[in-house]
Amino acid sequence: MLSCFNLPSPFATALILIASAAPAAEPFEAFLETHCVRCHGPEKEKGDLRIDQLSRDFKLGADTHHWAEVIEQVNSGEMPPKKDKEKKPTQAEMAAFVTSLDARIKEGKAARMAARPAVAHYRLSRKEYQNTVYDLLGVRYDPAKPGELNEDTRWHGFERIGSELSLSPSHVDRYYRAAELVLDRAFPVATSESRLVRKTAADLRYNGGKDQQAALDRFGIKRPLRYLLFPGNVQNALSPNWFGKTGPEHSGLYKLRIQASGTRPPGGQTAHLSIGKRTGEETVDGIIEFDITASEDKPQVYEFEVFLEMPAQLDFCVVATDVVDRRAGAAFRNALGSRGGYIFTHSSETLLLNPNAPQMFDDKGNGLFSTVLLDWIEWEGPL
Repeated sequence: MLSCFNLPSPFATALILIASAAPAAEPFEAFLETHCVRCHGPEKEKGDLRIDQLSRDFKLGADTHHWAEVIEQVNSGEMPPKKDKEKKPTQAEMAAFVTSLDARIKEGKAARMAARPAVAHYRLSRKEYQNTVYDLLGVRYDPAKPGELNEDTRWHGFERIGSELSLSPSHVDRYYRAAELVLDRAFPVATSESRLVRKTAADLRYNGGKDQQAALDRFGIKRPLRYLLFPGNVQNALSPNWFGKTGPEHSGLYKLRIQASGTRPPGGQTAHLSIGKRTGEETVDGIIEFDITASEDKPQVYEFEVFLEMPAQLDFCVVATDVVDRRAGAAFRNALGSRGGYIFTHSSETLLLNPNAPQMFDDKGNGLFSTVLLDWIEWEGPL
């Protein structure tokens, strides 16, 4: 009697078992093959990117930046492209793919970090040392000054890479000197008596203002003299001789008080006042920065505390979008800067405006530039 079916040969059985045992492509690779490789593969290479050739060895991290770009493009909806006629992945599929790829990138980064050799000597960077000294002792110390701590080695633009922050005999010597300076400031043997100096607009701008005040009296103007600070110029905010004899022993915390107001064009930028060390004819390295929001008729007293290494020379600088150009505005600047050529009290005092001098205000009293109107300044310290 014949059988109604034929048994498979041993060879065919083996092929069937191998086929059934072969796993399907994992979801990560399946997503790439279905939705990515057709535009970034051997047949088409959009954006010079071949996803099929990107390394899957995330521990090595050779193509991590490309994979990060893939995540960004999928999250933004740029990949797969909306105009693609092929079947689009669902939101769930895209979320699963992004989660899987992000996990691979993070695992690879963690593996690379764990494989790094231990740092033999890790020292604080200059900025870290500066912040630590201030947090522990309340002392302001500038490690970037010439002769202080060595400049930190940069690695791809970064200054806080432990393996680059080596410690040499030169570093140790400078750290000892820095420590002595910081401790002397934190625990001075003899404290300097606090001193107060006050300069009015007449003192700063008009050399006492005797002649200018006489002019105001002739016009019957009761408002006080003001110092008009305009953008594109720097003016003295502190001189070492203001306190009399001044040396390093007078370094410490100082209180600054300044009464000022500001003007600006309609819809223009609020005047921003920077006080710091002069770095150019029109710029300073600001240690105090603030906006002058008070109106001309209601000046405001602004108060700050700042650590000063004495003797110190500081300047004002008005920061604004529009400045008085050094060449094109030479006549303008000269008229404003000359000691006797421009007297200012208030934008409404038209009797003081020289018709031959360049103007700072329009016919409605609006400023043509963002300016600062200074009444007086006080420095007090060391506190």
